Amino acid sequence: MTDHFAFILPFFMAVFGIIFLTAGTWSAARATWWGVGYLSAAVAFLMPVLTFLPVPLAAMIANLLFLTAFFAYGEALADRLGGPRLRRVRLLVVLLALPFLGHAVLIAADLRQEIIAGDLACGLLLLASVVSLVRRAVLPVDRVLVAVAAMVVAETLLRLVLFVAMTSASAGLSTESYLSSSYAFYVQMGASMLTFLLALSVLATIVHDTVLGHRTASEQDPLTGLLNRRGFDLGCDRATRSRALGAVVLGDIDRFKRVNDHFGHAAGDDVIRRFADLLRSTIPEGALAARFGGEEFVVFLPGLAAAEAGVLAERLREAFAAQAWIFHDDGVPITASFGVSALAASDHSVHDAIQRADARLYEAKCGGRNRVVVEGQNSAAANPSLRVVSIN
Repeated sequence: MTDHFAFILPFFMAVFGIIFLTAGTWSAARATWWGVGYLSAAVAFLMPVLTFLPVPLAAMIANLLFLTAFFAYGEALADRLGGPRLRRVRLLVVLLALPFLGHAVLIAADLRQEIIAGDLACGLLLLASVVSLVRRAVLPVDRVLVAVAAMVVAETLLRLVLFVAMTSASAGLSTESYLSSSYAFYVQMGASMLTFLLALSVLATIVHDTVLGHRTASEQDPLTGLLNRRGFDLGCDRATRSRALGAVVLGDIDRFKRVNDHFGHAAGDDVIRRFADLLRSTIPEGALAARFGGEEFVVFLPGLAAAEAGVLAERLREAFAAQAWIFHDDGVPITASFGVSALAASDHSVHDAIQRADARLYEAKCGGRNRVVVEGQNSAAANPSLRVVSIN
């Protein structure tokens, strides 16, 4: 059984390593460091069966590869969770471990000292990353990943304690007796189980990021980062399940074709992005903003009345009209017009309110542009640009 594990475990880890390296090239997940770690560990586990190499050389290579693997695992966790890498601390662990490993392998030829130094260094390398990053694991897949990494640390250090307790420094431990021992079998069996669990956890993060990336691409406008029509519809469906109250603001950049014709499409894209940035910074938390195509934008404001949404639209109108443009020097301001409507109890969906807001937007355009028209019955004489009309 020990002989079988000697080949199965490296093969198993190499397969996952190749999968992670491949995933790092085509998926949204950052899996390259996982691939480096798994391939390094695969070769390290294979070193004892490479009998054509001198034993001391094979042992040093194996230890260096294990240190590389655990260092890579820490890098992978930091990439995933966006936390501190603690590279100086972890590199210090490696630098401190190397003299002890070199003495144990090349001078003392003491397998017991080699195992203690190697396992302790590997455990500390991953422990530093887990401790520094555990609070950054917010998503369920990240919590599972950190939990399994913590299990790897616990298994490594607990195994080290048991190994020290079970062996004697004076008795001597040969490579042959160690590899044929039940302890070595259980070490490889435990490593196989945790390797599999850790690999599944990493694969879960890759699948999560890939699905999220496709979902974002299908629901997000690439130019502005706002929702597109599909993303807006899905968001509104979720928002209106719990509360039907709310208002809709429909905005359109005035004479946008003139911007493209006079200054080019790059300038037009800049205007659209600037409008989207102002929109994002103006709307409250929980609101949904989307680019419906071209220069038209829509906002759904859950819980707000039409009059409140009109005030927000007016603030956005003023901020946009006050923008300075490096490509624009003919004295004609770039402005936007807005139509505002509230959801009614009889509406089948938000799109009913959007249709009424579109009618108000048309009135704003016909009334001279650069203004806000709100459906309702209250006067807005205090703000000449904010006009209120009755619902037809």
